[in-house]
Amino acid sequence: MGTSATSPPPTAGRSGRRQASSVLWLTGFGRFPGVPDNPTAHIARALAGRRFGRFEVTSDVLPVHFDAAEQRLAEGYERWRPRLAVHLGVASRRNLVSFERRAHNQVVLGCPDASGFVATDPRIDPAFAVGAARSTGVLLPPLVAALARAGFGARISNDAGAYLCNLSYWHGLQRAAAASWAMDTLFVHVPPVGATDPRSGVIWQLDRLVAAVDSALLALTADPSLT
Repeated sequence: MGTSATSPPPTAGRSGRRQASSVLWLTGFGRFPGVPDNPTAHIARALAGRRFGRFEVTSDVLPVHFDAAEQRLAEGYERWRPRLAVHLGVASRRNLVSFERRAHNQVVLGCPDASGFVATDPRIDPAFAVGAARSTGVLLPPLVAALARAGFGARISNDAGAYLCNLSYWHGLQRAAAASWAMDTLFVHVPPVGATDPRSGVIWQLDRLVAAVDSALLALTADPSLT
């Protein structure tokens, strides 16, 4: 990939590559320390099989384990060869749906995954500098606007964190950039159940989170450039 510390990895996005499928691969995460019941696992399962025009949702729940998550991601991309990959994570301190613009080549040290493993290298990929960024080619403002019209608070975020969410996004964007088929990747953080949506004053319950992600996928798949 030939990227130096002064030249960040290329942006993943639309290209002239051949479209391989109409699969929309949707993933959530399982439980991890502090989150015994991850809402993204329920969202992914609830939307499995959902059709958005020519797209059909295939869903998986990833373990909150650094090595196992990386392996499952690699296997999933190869198995499904999705046109769209949307990864979900819960952001315990946020109260809006957050569409992540970029991932960074960085892992927080000292924070164990669900198996108790603690990373000792701050880089996800040692081929790149710590903090190197990779960005999505998905147009995010239309997604925020679509959720606002549907009554859900949402925003664009430039910080996917430095835990498994950011790690999965980095790998997804890296795969999108190198894939032999046309593919776009997006990471979406959802608020925890019980948080209050500041735009509407409504409490985020699980069914509302499912509906918000459903609205986001509807807007995403309506993008005419996804050919």
